[in-house]
Amino acid sequence: MHAWITRIREKLIVFILGLILIMVILEIVLRIIGYGEVRSPAFNEKVCHKGPNDYVILCIGDSFTAGCESPPDKSYPRQLEELLNAEVKRENFRVINKGMGAYNTAQILSELNRNIQTTNPDLVILLAGGSNLWNAWGYRQYLEKRSPLFGLQDIIYRIRLFKLVKLIAIDMQNKLKKQKVDSLNTFSRQDFLMNESPLDAVYYQDKARSYEEKGMYKEAVEYYRKGIEIDPENHSLYFSLGSIYCNQLNNREEGIKMVERAIEINPNSSFGIYMFLDKEYRGNEEKLAQFLSRFSDSSKTAKGFMNMALEREKFQDEARKWITLDIKAMLDICSQNDVKLMLQDYPMASKNSPGLNDNINLIIAEVAKKYSLPLVENDSVFKKLFQNGAKPEDYFMPGEHPNVIGYGIMARNIYNKMVEEKLILSDR
Repeated sequence: MHAWITRIREKLIVFILGLILIMVILEIVLRIIGYGEVRSPAFNEKVCHKGPNDYVILCIGDSFTAGCESPPDKSYPRQLEELLNAEVKRENFRVINKGMGAYNTAQILSELNRNIQTTNPDLVILLAGGSNLWNAWGYRQYLEKRSPLFGLQDIIYRIRLFKLVKLIAIDMQNKLKKQKVDSLNTFSRQDFLMNESPLDAVYYQDKARSYEEKGMYKEAVEYYRKGIEIDPENHSLYFSLGSIYCNQLNNREEGIKMVERAIEINPNSSFGIYMFLDKEYRGNEEKLAQFLSRFSDSSKTAKGFMNMALEREKFQDEARKWITLDIKAMLDICSQNDVKLMLQDYPMASKNSPGLNDNINLIIAEVAKKYSLPLVENDSVFKKLFQNGAKPEDYFMPGEHPNVIGYGIMARNIYNKMVEEKLILSDR
């Protein structure tokens, strides 16, 4: 009996050692293949091809980089490209805009390495951190980095074999989801539109969106309200209506009322609706928490935003450390790819900008100083203009974003900083 147990134990040990050896060999093979792919000409062809006189700039950030509230060809990255090519003839400048509205530093960081690999930039320009004060995406992961388990998780996620297995599992999940979606799509969108009745709320919602895209906001409001009359329990109609009131018609009181109604109808509304409401309630966190407490038992999202509102001061202190950590990680990625990193601070129409405050620019300045990064001080330029008699409406939209002229000033500020840092030599 004892000899039989010994043989079983020996076979088990041999099996485990063999399995470990196979996993080690697979890990080595995956790393060699990955290294070969990165170094291969085929991989490099996927990367943005650069000529000998090309200078590529990658702009990353939130809505201020995306060019919110201005035409796509008038964002600061687009105006910067035009300015550089007009002022510097020796090089061909390409400025790539990867700004995404509402993105915080964690979201930008998660996409940075891929963006660098696909654009092959000489310089990365970052304007971010404002959304961290209300967008909590990635905040939990930031907190986890301080726990002992994070080190173990970090090691596991560096194993290529683990990544391969996870990718296969995700691919299988996506295929199953697609099968479910396909099974639900029993008729096409064309069939739906053919059967759509003018009395259907979706008809009015589509009409409202078309007016909204044309900038005809009063007409959009009228059609959203008609949709609500037909379908008063459609929370997305209330949110769309509230968004127009807050962002376009400068009626925050009515807008907040509409967004609150959307959450009352559906406490499990999307994360974006809660983010919108949290942003509009900035400075009145106690009232926001009181409203959200009604849904905290039925909605994890409501509970999360309620807790964040109640601990705003503590959260903003943590946000300082969070932003710093993320920007340091971005700097490391840029350094590994031999790319320079430049920071910007936010231009502000006033200290009462709904989504921003002076603290975020102080944080950005501290990070720039700590890591010796060039900083484009947009806010000081606009403050000087205001001191000399200019009005905020000359450079900013009714919300917090610059207008076409304001974005042009940001582009000029970056150009001046590039000259100061000797990144370019002006022909003038």
